[in-house]
Amino acid sequence: MNKKEIKYLIIIPCRKNSSRVKNKNVRKINGKKLFEITIIQAKKFVNRKIHLIVNTDHPDIIKYCKNNNIDFFKRPKKDSKNNSKVSDTIINMLNIYEKNNNCLVKNIILLQVTSPLRKNIHINDAIKLYESKNYKSLCSLCETNISPFWTSYLDKNHNLENFLNSKYLNYMSQDLPKRYQVNGAIFISEKNSYLRYKRFFNRPESVAYIMPVENSIDIDNEFDYKIAKKLLEN
Repeated sequence: MNKKEIKYLIIIPCRKNSSRVKNKNVRKINGKKLFEITIIQAKKFVNRKIHLIVNTDHPDIIKYCKNNNIDFFKRPKKDSKNNSKVSDTIINMLNIYEKNNNCLVKNIILLQVTSPLRKNIHINDAIKLYESKNYKSLCSLCETNISPFWTSYLDKNHNLENFLNSKYLNYMSQDLPKRYQVNGAIFISEKNSYLRYKRFFNRPESVAYIMPVENSIDIDNEFDYKIAKKLLEN
């Protein structure tokens, strides 16, 4: 029996525990929990060739998925620790998903619930870019808020004598070379190459999708959450 092909499998990872922001994935913005915001967004892309699955160990999120007929994978305890790698649970889930559904996943899209300012157009444009030249992976980035040329390490005495490279001391901020950071909003990869590299960048045939800074908040602490909440509730 031939296996059905799924062009894209959208994966939403939602681990129960968070080391920096307590109950992060179930925090509310505009009356909806963070995981709901991303699930509602992802569902708009679901069709015959694009499927959705939530990867979680959180009982409330599992209950939500059951009540709303959303496919989910219950993350095992070994993949739910603070030091667990997301790649391990994704690969484990993919193997089980393809076996249980007698299907072949061609590409994966990873959407993190900590990026509530990501818009549908960003996902659409990222997919178009990914498909434009047969790339094997894509990662969303944004410009850094502070240039790394104006940052450095401190010694134990907090001495500033040689804090910055003298080459950049007289530069205006707008004249410094642009630098970019991973913003955590959108990750896409051809499945087989993801199984090989277990990451979305620092690998061949990968491309950056540049997003506006104002849509690039990745909630990693209480301050990030307060900013995202303020922006979305105004």
